[in-house]
Amino acid sequence: MLKILSLLLLMISPLIGQDVPQIMANARYASALNNIDLQGKLKHDQQYTPVLLRMKGNDIQLYYEQNNTPRGIRLILTQESCRLSEIVDNKEIVLPDEKVGEKIENTNFTYEDLSLRFLYWPEAFFLKEETIKTQKCYVIRLTNPGAYGNYKYVDVWIGQGSYAMMKMQGYNAKGEHIKTMQASDIMNVEDKIMLKKMKVETIVNDRVQSISYLILEDPDGSNKSGRPRKLR
Repeated sequence: MLKILSLLLLMISPLIGQDVPQIMANARYASALNNIDLQGKLKHDQQYTPVLLRMKGNDIQLYYEQNNTPRGIRLILTQESCRLSEIVDNKEIVLPDEKVGEKIENTNFTYEDLSLRFLYWPEAFFLKEETIKTQKCYVIRLTNPGAYGNYKYVDVWIGQGSYAMMKMQGYNAKGEHIKTMQASDIMNVEDKIMLKKMKVETIVNDRVQSISYLILEDPDGSNKSGRPRKLR
């Protein structure tokens, strides 16, 4: 029995010990676009808020209007930290860490959801492989290294080959499932697979309480394939 267990550990240890950090490094690279602006909108309860998503690698900025006042959110991400700022009247104000868990414009999106900051959490381990519709994925569990944000840990589905995040499930400190994010449309941007439409569900007592969407436009109006690829 001991020999069998040792053999099993040898079989899975390369994936746990080596591949998971590489998978997450690839996922972070796949989610980071350099010097590109993406127009889009947030949708919640049939209400639409136009947004501009400006991506400069690990510097992510979101611009929108609130009561006819231009506003912006800026997140600068590193492996160790997440700096959140608010931009009002071209003035940038650094916000406290606990703000990352707050909702944006009364949607189900929070700052940490939009920035995908959990992809930068260092503690990660492999759970399983699973197919979402036609996409084969690695399922990785990431643990929050800090005390702020809504999630104690998240499970992410990372596409094999593209390394795009196809799905996320977030859990609070009690281990309760509180959020699901899932891609429904994807597109090619800078030779990377990127989310075009993301559905975000707030979960209460194992039931979907409300749903919001982030919908992004192709930056040049067309893809090399002629249209965004839709998951089936």
